[in-house]
Amino acid sequence: LLLPRLVFLDSISNFHLLYYYSTLTLRENILVANGSNIRPWWIAHHYLCVVIAAVLLIWPSGREYHAMKGLLLYFAVYV
Repeated sequence: LLLPRLVFLDSISNFHLLYYYSTLTLRENILVANGSNIRPWWIAHHYLCVVIAAVLLIWPSGREYHAMKGLLLYFAVYV
């Protein structure tokens, strides 16, 4: 996969993912506190997504980052 190395756009995308999953996790915790029946694995999944998005956001741009980025995009297309 030939992808340009646009670090600025990667950072914006990763920040968006971090913001999205953080707010989603917060909203789910509020719903659970109010008695909603949200499965624990679903909340754990969103916590994991927050951690992954944070790691991707602070990961310096290099050969390893771009190799992982390609794998992550293949996985996202697969899912």
